[in-house]
Amino acid sequence: MRKSLSLMLVAMLVACGDAETGSQAGSSTTASSSVSGSGGGGTGGAGSGGGGTGGSAVMPVAGEASATPSCAPDDGPAYTIDLGLPERSCVSKPAGPFLRLTFYTHVASPAGNTWDMAIPAGEAQGIYQPDGDPSNIIVVKSGALSVTAWDTASAKGSYDVILNDGTHLAGSFDAIVCPGDPPLCG
Repeated sequence: MRKSLSLMLVAMLVACGDAETGSQAGSSTTASSSVSGSGGGGTGGAGSGGGGTGGSAVMPVAGEASATPSCAPDDGPAYTIDLGLPERSCVSKPAGPFLRLTFYTHVASPAGNTWDMAIPAGEAQGIYQPDGDPSNIIVVKSGALSVTAWDTASAKGSYDVILNDGTHLAGSFDAIVCPGDPPLCG
């Protein structure tokens, strides 16, 4: 019963969010999320897990997305995908739950590539702000970011990540690609 009510609430919030932003079908970003526990029995939301109480769902990262040039830790090229923006714009700032995934790239086009989000892998990094508060950050500890299409207007792909607190976020994105040269790194 509780799981059904949570899923209905999520569906209503996602539908209302699309209506409020006036976004067109297919242009919004929605991430489904779940928390997996340890122990015996149960599944946690959209992910599988052995939560003793069956896990509990968290609010999805819903909204728009952008892809912007960035810097890798070695000062090489990178891109940042911001998920959970209130509008499809290169100047939009997060106003609620927000996921930022930065991947380091030395390829001509990110399309057709997958990045390992595990902390020691050194290919990417991510953070999640569950309430939009910049002082409340949870680090992505593992998972993957896949880019299926990339051109001057749009970046499409999916992500499946686990945060340091055990939260599991997974979904797809259709991000606006923000023009411009990467920032001066180093």
